[in-house]
Amino acid sequence: MDDGGSSDSGAEAHTTNQRMELTAAREAVATHPGPVEVVSDSKYVVSAFNEGWIEGWLRRGWKNSKKEPVANKDLWQPFVEEVAEHGAVRFAWVKGHAGDPMNEEADRLATEAAATVGANASTAAATAPATAASTPARRDDPRAPAGFRYAVTGTRRLDARALGAARAQLAKILPAQQEFHPDLVVLLGLRPGPEAMAAEVALEAGLTVVAVLPWPDPQTTLRSADREAFGRLLARVDETIVLERSQPTDADGRAQALARRDSWLAGVADGALLVRQGDSSESRALLRRFAGLGAEVWDLDLAAEQ
Repeated sequence: MDDGGSSDSGAEAHTTNQRMELTAAREAVATHPGPVEVVSDSKYVVSAFNEGWIEGWLRRGWKNSKKEPVANKDLWQPFVEEVAEHGAVRFAWVKGHAGDPMNEEADRLATEAAATVGANASTAAATAPATAASTPARRDDPRAPAGFRYAVTGTRRLDARALGAARAQLAKILPAQQEFHPDLVVLLGLRPGPEAMAAEVALEAGLTVVAVLPWPDPQTTLRSADREAFGRLLARVDETIVLERSQPTDADGRAQALARRDSWLAGVADGALLVRQGDSSESRALLRRFAGLGAEVWDLDLAAEQ
């Protein structure tokens, strides 16, 4: 949106925050032929132009500082050329979710557009004829609750800033999902990190929340403070599902049980929101596990990598 009150928004299936932030900046430049200042809460976009990232990429032949191919080069390369041809573009950063009126409105439009993609995908899936290539239907499991099952999980290693950003995003995304799916049921674990944070947000929003535990009393392996927080959340959820009867005896067994829990979630869910911070073996495994949900997967990547 611009100072004149004009605004536009859009969304795509199978995308990331960074790609949509970059696309929004490109659209802003393309639709304003005169001098323009792009104000964004995306450090990924603003820092690339203001902190010399792009010069480094060009100098290294579109490789980042780790000598790896620059992510989203298919968008970056034409955008850099478009900015150079335009000749009168400046970039400025604004802190997100800090009360800036235009930033708040842009965030609202983006959230609504992204939720619409999920709703349209659900409608298309419901009305399309079944074919061999269709996305598999959710698994019929008597333990799974009725309603539109929306799984929320993520990688464990998120820093405090990323968790804060995720909380702000989920506070908008989850209520928007319920607008499109009135029978929304949020399925999640309660592990410290994205799961516990998502449970807090969902409960605060008055959503139906079902805790899915991989084994009985998984909190016994947590630190004291995390164990107490787990117990408080468990007492507030609407329902609890325990998938396995016995508790694993070691770290490897716990990791395998958690992977089985995620696979169960991916099998019974109608949609999913995955919270991660950049690329890692854990995040790649998570994305693969939920890939069968197709356009109903919201990949919330909180990283701002060079």
